[in-house]
Amino acid sequence: PLAIPPAYLPKLLPWLIRFWRAGAAKHYETSLATQAGMMKLAEAEWMGLLDRSGTRPMLREDGSLEFYESEAEFRASLRGWAERQRFGIGFRHVEGEEMAALQPGLSPRFVKGTFVPGWKTVADPKLLGKAVWTYAEKLGARFEHARVERVESGANGPTIVLADGTRRTASKLVIAAGAWSHLLAKNLGERIPLETER
Repeated sequence: PLAIPPAYLPKLLPWLIRFWRAGAAKHYETSLATQAGMMKLAEAEWMGLLDRSGTRPMLREDGSLEFYESEAEFRASLRGWAERQRFGIGFRHVEGEEMAALQPGLSPRFVKGTFVPGWKTVADPKLLGKAVWTYAEKLGARFEHARVERVESGANGPTIVLADGTRRTASKLVIAAGAWSHLLAKNLGERIPLETER
């Protein structure tokens, strides 16, 4: 579902046009390769962090299953699986006893499935987040709760200006403010085409 308040549409229109143009067929291959590369990088970085922080046991590497209720639905998925295969994502199509062994008690309405053995999950993301933060604290990280008014760039690196007027200078700055990230990045001359969707 997508809902756009009419009063917001004029402000959103430039973003919508960019979004539409980015989806053109000529960008498909580049977008696919970029996403695959980002996913491989993210996996490698996460695995390294899990190993360094001792949180690897919290990771479940038991794969995932995608199910199909008809042969037509399965055939419609094959193009997407072929694209994944091109970028080294392992999978195998399953049915019958093999599918039932992977997912006992499965409803008979599912006629086929695709198993992705490399899929990873965590049982409790909150516990993982806390454990990774504990590791970060051991390395000298600290938490400060404050409202950031703006960020500035300077000769000594980026500066964070807090609501009470105090300033924090850093050698590196990661802006992770969700839907508001682009507003802070704009202070540094970065134009990030970010919008929200709910």
